Amino acid sequence: MKYKALLACLYLLAYAHVSCAQEAVALQEVVLTDTALRDFSNTHVVSSLADSLPRFANPFLAQILSANSLLYVKENGAGMVASVAFRGTTAAQTAVIWNGIPINSVLLGQVDFNTIQTANYQDISVRSGGGSTFYGSGAIGGSVHLENNFDLSKSSAHQIRYAYGSYNNHNAFAESRIRRGRWILAGSFFLNDAENDYEFPNRRRRNSNGDYQVYSLNFRALRKLTEHSELRFFNEYVQQYRNFSLVFPTDVKTAYTDLNYRHSAEFVNRRNRVEHLIRLGFLREVYQYDSNRSLPDYQSAYAATALARYEFKYQLTKKLRFTTIADAQRIFANGADINRQQRTTFTTALGAAWQPYKSDLIELGLRKEQVSDFESPFLFSLGYKHAFAEELAVRMGVSRNFRAPTFNDLYWNTLGNPNLRAENAWQYELGLQFAKKDWNLSLTAFQNQVNDMIRWVPGASGQFRPENTDEVDITGIELQGDYHFKFGNNLISLSSSYAYTKSINTKTDLQLVYVPEHKAVFNLKYSYKSLEILYNQQWVSAVETRSDHSGGALDAFSTASLYLNYNFSNFPMIVSFAAQNLYNTAFQTVLNRPMPLRTYQINLTLNL
Repeated sequence: MKYKALLACLYLLAYAHVSCAQEAVALQEVVLTDTALRDFSNTHVVSSLADSLPRFANPFLAQILSANSLLYVKENGAGMVASVAFRGTTAAQTAVIWNGIPINSVLLGQVDFNTIQTANYQDISVRSGGGSTFYGSGAIGGSVHLENNFDLSKSSAHQIRYAYGSYNNHNAFAESRIRRGRWILAGSFFLNDAENDYEFPNRRRRNSNGDYQVYSLNFRALRKLTEHSELRFFNEYVQQYRNFSLVFPTDVKTAYTDLNYRHSAEFVNRRNRVEHLIRLGFLREVYQYDSNRSLPDYQSAYAATALARYEFKYQLTKKLRFTTIADAQRIFANGADINRQQRTTFTTALGAAWQPYKSDLIELGLRKEQVSDFESPFLFSLGYKHAFAEELAVRMGVSRNFRAPTFNDLYWNTLGNPNLRAENAWQYELGLQFAKKDWNLSLTAFQNQVNDMIRWVPGASGQFRPENTDEVDITGIELQGDYHFKFGNNLISLSSSYAYTKSINTKTDLQLVYVPEHKAVFNLKYSYKSLEILYNQQWVSAVETRSDHSGGALDAFSTASLYLNYNFSNFPMIVSFAAQNLYNTAFQTVLNRPMPLRTYQINLTLNL
């Protein structure tokens, strides 16, 4: 299969060379798709994970978020299933947005961050705080944004990359971007294959049954129709084969295969103060679980989502703009434990940004969904930003957000609960921003009150069923800062982040499982001409793994990584080297799932 995928990618790239028209049309330099992130996030903290060094060495998004953000990433071993806790919330309370479209699984409500390949996207951003008014279900703790843009600064660019690392880890990537007249075409192919048989710290055995293979195809195109209008196309196919690591050598060997198809087409028209966007999308997720690799039996399920969206944007004055959204969505799911279920959703939303004075900005969002199988709450968000001076600003905001019950929650055979209510949350936020010359500093305090949290709890028969049981009160602070200075050809960049989070179940007065109270991240980067060196370190406090705190807590840990990058001046080649878990720290992020000790990787990149 992987060879067929490679041939398909090469065909697309070759087709791009020969099929583009030669007409010359003026285009803006960078075309972005997630306009809500651009237009209605100025009263929020948005962090871009744009540094190429760690992205070269870490093919999956889980590793990037763990080492470079304040999210706590839970990995069932290297390359295995990975989820996050964002601002003290659960895995299903973080939304993942692909080119403006939410892609959280409708079956599970969350995303496996070890199925997201960082090389496929030009920008990856983390938006802190509630975002359900623009992104819908799940955006309670925050959202992670995956963007494919169209960089028009060069007529064409081609890249080939290969990396080899510890435990027979192979990583290959090829990308081509072409501009011909009214067309911009780009395609990429990614392959990662690893035996993943690392040694378990303090144990006399290796990671068994942990090998995996993942490949993906990504293709996007832009067609300029007129001076004011254009068509955009985004397509992605990801397939991953994983054997699940064994906790004990005598465990039965299991395996998991998942496929994700994502397609989107957009028409955009801009004229004077008006912009229209029409988007059609189709998402499909398929999984197959083998509970015993030695037997032919397996369980499988799939879900398909079709959506249509219309956005109307109007710049009423230089200080006031509006966006209205109408959205329709149809979901169909079927599988071993879900028998042919459907969901239809109609959404209307309004966004407004008003700058009455140069020093003030107000952002407003309203949203209401009509859903066929549960009651969705009325949502709103209000953000305010005031600049006391050029260097100092204050931010504040309040929002109501929600998470929809998943298809597994509602329809799991004999155990699902069709009477579940949507989780809903009220969030309050206050922040200070300081920026002067090469300094940037941000301090944020937040509170999140989550009601009707869905938990699978044992019933009278002893079987677990989902219920709206828990209420959680989350409070915390986040501190982020960076400093840059240059002397001659030397550039030094410092950045650091820290989060303190209390996520308390109000019924038990105990911290939620897998939510650390403290997390800190530090980066030091040095650049000299063609040489770049990056040192990264993170520290995470202890986490509980049982809701009653009766034992099994994971110890605090600190890990570090070192990245070196050299760009040859007289040859289009980049050589990169990475050493991760530099100090050979034994640690786990999920109980009984040890992570690797020190690993190495070398990477060669050709830019053609």
